[in-house]
Amino acid sequence: MILAEGGRRSGKTTGSLAPKIILAAILCAGLPGEVLSPTYRQSMNVWRAVLKLSPHAWWIGKHKTDRVLTLANGSTVRLLSADREDSARSEGVAWGAYDERQDISEEAAANAFLSTSEGGEDFQIFETATIKPELEEHHEKVEASSKGKIYSMDSYGNPFTNHTFLDDASEFLDEDTIEREIRGRWPKLKGRIYPQFAKDDHVRPYPVVYLHAPEPATAAVLFDKYNYRTEDGDPFLVSVDPPHSAVLWKFYADGTMHAVDEVVVGLEGTDKIDGGVEILAQLCAQRTGPALGVVIIDPHETEYDHDCRVYFGQQRFRIAAVPRMLQEYKLTAVRARLEKRKLLVSPRCKFYAEVLGKHKRDENTNRPDKRQTYKGKKIQLVHLGDAGAYGVYKHFPPPRKDDWEKLEKKAA
Repeated sequence: MILAEGGRRSGKTTGSLAPKIILAAILCAGLPGEVLSPTYRQSMNVWRAVLKLSPHAWWIGKHKTDRVLTLANGSTVRLLSADREDSARSEGVAWGAYDERQDISEEAAANAFLSTSEGGEDFQIFETATIKPELEEHHEKVEASSKGKIYSMDSYGNPFTNHTFLDDASEFLDEDTIEREIRGRWPKLKGRIYPQFAKDDHVRPYPVVYLHAPEPATAAVLFDKYNYRTEDGDPFLVSVDPPHSAVLWKFYADGTMHAVDEVVVGLEGTDKIDGGVEILAQLCAQRTGPALGVVIIDPHETEYDHDCRVYFGQQRFRIAAVPRMLQEYKLTAVRARLEKRKLLVSPRCKFYAEVLGKHKRDENTNRPDKRQTYKGKKIQLVHLGDAGAYGVYKHFPPPRKDDWEKLEKKAA
């Protein structure tokens, strides 16, 4: 099993997987092979890469509907999608190629692997992957096997891409993510979720006062991004994780975000208040005063979506959505701002500062530990951390999976 781990746009599909597919089809004359991709769209990227790198006359059959290529020597290449696990099954192939392995479920990969029966003792599996936490277990298995081999591919090592977009993308990424998604190397993800946070560096009263300090710019940011204006003072950005948590933000002209207040229903002054989103909306309105502002709601908690829109709307907040994202992406957004000293926390936000300073990963799953609670309290750290992260992600999102190719084209 050969695994090529690379950064975004490092040439994994065109420079690594496609040539191996062509070689396997040549060497396994008259035998079938299969290519497993996370989605139909990705499988067609592989289709185009294979045809681009080989002479047109080699292929005597190109059945796009069934996604089957037939080589002149009688071997076939069938392209499958892993979005349904059972579709990865086949009647038997001599070799298998798996693209973007980190996005293929274990069940789909197992179905494809067990179909590799026609190669006898010489069958091969070759894979490409982007380094993500979901890949770690598989990486360790390949690394530990005497029949496994791993190669690393750096995005800057691809001579056919414009590297300017990588520099631009790095502005929205923290060092761990740059190592993982650009350098193609494993970062040390275990331990603290926000190791960049340091009280001496990031905890400051609002507004900051020092030589050449950036100007507060919340009203301008909210007007430019959301067409929101108020005549009653300086508004806030409020990011919430319903039903109990919210972080209130201010902006500076240089893009710095400053967490200036927090609301956790059931803590510090709200201990005797019980209730859901309605209480959260009322408390946020008390903190903002008549200036109010824009509320960013959790895209994943659909149970509270209606209540958020109703109760925050009743308080006259503007409601804005943030797209659904993988958990690691919102954590990356916060880490990147901390690393660049573009995220500050007011001493008023003592629980949010505790989250940034103390929240850790579960040793077994490597994901944020949902069991951690505030010191002496029963409310979980993760909720206020998520509330803050939605506001940061909304304004400074790291490039998502589909963004890298767009960034490259824009830079070309």
